[in-house]
Amino acid sequence: MFITPTLSFSCLTCKRGDEGSDKELSGGKTISSAPMSTELYGGLTSGRPWDDGINDGVREITLVYGKCIDSICVAYDQDGQLVKTGKHGGLGGSHLHKPYPIRTVEIKLEYPDEFLIGVSGSSCSVPGMAPEVLRLLKFESNKRSFGPFGVEEGMPFNFRVKDGEQIVGFKGRNGWYLDGIGFHISRAPKRKLSRNVQESLVTTLELYGGLVKTGKHGGFGGNHLHNNLSTVEIKLEYPNEFLVTVSGTLLRYQGWHRSVKDGEKIVGLRGINGWYLDAIGFHISHSPPKRKRFRIVRKRLSKAYESIVEITKPLRNVDFTLISL
Repeated sequence: MFITPTLSFSCLTCKRGDEGSDKELSGGKTISSAPMSTELYGGLTSGRPWDDGINDGVREITLVYGKCIDSICVAYDQDGQLVKTGKHGGLGGSHLHKPYPIRTVEIKLEYPDEFLIGVSGSSCSVPGMAPEVLRLLKFESNKRSFGPFGVEEGMPFNFRVKDGEQIVGFKGRNGWYLDGIGFHISRAPKRKLSRNVQESLVTTLELYGGLVKTGKHGGFGGNHLHNNLSTVEIKLEYPNEFLVTVSGTLLRYQGWHRSVKDGEKIVGLRGINGWYLDAIGFHISHSPPKRKRFRIVRKRLSKAYESIVEITKPLRNVDFTLISL
């Protein structure tokens, strides 16, 4: 199950609602921002070369197979649009698949949350077909596996990207069938891992007793990557109610929680933003004194004063004064 990134704010009196340079990973590994290409797997000389180029990501794969892999057709994401390429392979020779039936499988990734990270399979020579063709293919995303499809026979191969990378394009050789296959690799889209990220955050602060609204943080683009957008407004009963806790989730499963100490409150927000709200932090200060008790005492004294005035109405030259708290 996919868990979308969320934010949850808690106040004192109630709980309401629960592009750039290379990136270094833990262990000293780096992910290059420049796309890379792999070698070909399978037949290296038969058929003719084809190349789908570099795209934003893989969204759909249509595979036809029987005695070998007959053809492949891939649909990619390009700037949020579904772009389908031509079919590679499947240009004839369907009668040579017998006695294997020809089957078609469609793989649809839950893009952009799901992306392709690995392809494995096998290849060998098949009499009457080609010196070497792909016999088997299996695909792996960051969420699940698809296949195997075809016949488990021949020289196996297994390709998998490094952590933080994805397959963004296919290339290979084809003729009557799919002879060879290779891949274009790029950085996995960290901003496209979720359908519903926090689009933007607008905060309202009190400054010297006045209401001050700050600008919007995030929400500078990428609306097409959302399934739907929702807006919620949280209004605190300040100064008797103030913010003490913010929690949320990041990526798929990683949750976080930030609570202030007793006697403190959150008085400001900070973070990192671009298309979306990428990170959030907080400024902490001492919470205001608890005024509710004073209000109750004052209210009771006012009632007592009214009662005394009512009782002493017949009396003359008697003054009562209530000192305000």
